Amino acid sequence: LPTMAASVGDASWKGRDVLAVDDFSDEMLRAVFSAAVRMREMVLARGASDLLKGRILANVFYEPSTRTMSSFDAAMKRLGGQVISVSEATSSAKKGETIEDTVRCLECYCDALVLRHPEEGTLGRAAAAAAKPVINAGDGVGEHPTQALLDLFTMATAAVGPAPATPATNAQSPVDCLGGKTLTLLGDLKHGRTTHSLALLCSRLARPPRLVLVSPAELSMPASICAQPYLSPTQPVSAQNKRLRCQPTVTTRPAAPTTPPTRDRRPLAGFYDPYPREPPGLYLDPGQTLTSRGVVFEQQSDLSQVLATTDVLYVTRVQKERFSSEEEYARVAGSYVVSAELMAKAPAHTLVLHPLPRVDEISRDFDSDPRAKYFEQMANGMYVRMALLALVLGADLDKL
Repeated sequence: LPTMAASVGDASWKGRDVLAVDDFSDEMLRAVFSAAVRMREMVLARGASDLLKGRILANVFYEPSTRTMSSFDAAMKRLGGQVISVSEATSSAKKGETIEDTVRCLECYCDALVLRHPEEGTLGRAAAAAAKPVINAGDGVGEHPTQALLDLFTMATAAVGPAPATPATNAQSPVDCLGGKTLTLLGDLKHGRTTHSLALLCSRLARPPRLVLVSPAELSMPASICAQPYLSPTQPVSAQNKRLRCQPTVTTRPAAPTTPPTRDRRPLAGFYDPYPREPPGLYLDPGQTLTSRGVVFEQQSDLSQVLATTDVLYVTRVQKERFSSEEEYARVAGSYVVSAELMAKAPAHTLVLHPLPRVDEISRDFDSDPRAKYFEQMANGMYVRMALLALVLGADLDKL
């Protein structure tokens, strides 16, 4: 990873919510990746630090989680902080408490909140109610921005594509690692919030990759991400833009905000709409799609047609919990299996990532292949989240 000043962009992160990848600028990505490298070096050398001693994180999960919950917990503790853990089973939500009241209460005891919720749009409501930073750990089928960060960090720290003719220079940004490459997203792209965030994050890059979206027709990437968004026929566009608090003009690759939003005028990016939806659907800024940003992509159902040109293969499971019936799930379950036999037909440099958990979409016989990066990806999750917590809480990285 190219060397960068760790202080670059730190002020951009301090006190921010982390809700959607559209909130990230190139400068912010440089800062968090640089900090993540330092966190990894510190953990390998010493194991822990007191950088966040005296700080408390509320880890609030209304959906099951192994990696995200554990990595945030470990990240805070590795930095000397403490963690309050709340699940749906232990929350007063079972008594009818609203998410707004829950976060207002929890922020009395903590310095930041990490929240996962099964209902898309809940993170926006929580952030609008909170005075402390809120970090999105999964918003229904919406976004999972910290997963996208660790995914891109994994690609940046691995060799994406054939070895370059000339080595990288310190002036190059790690966010350029996918420029000119092909990233193939495979599996449940309809429900996979990790793929939503990763695709949108790629569209923010100055040099985005070419995207190939491979899925059964029933599980294709939502049109709200890859094409023009759904617009309510009962509301004029100006009214919808007011609801979104965004500008009606469509722009190409709009710049991300570089200063923390004020609490009384919080911009809601991406999927976050705290108001009732009428009719149901996603209300997005028309500039927040792959098409409008000029990202080259194609949609496919046959992986074999694109495997030979794939530099990074990002695999996701078919999310059984999102289906309304067993029959509906059974029609698409097992659509793709990445095996050692299949990957023998892929280029020698093709990296394979997966946000995990997996079911049967990657065979265990591929785990020992050096191109399998999903467990390295999980390790990187802690380092990236350590960096995020330190930056959002305004820690002095020079004391690391």
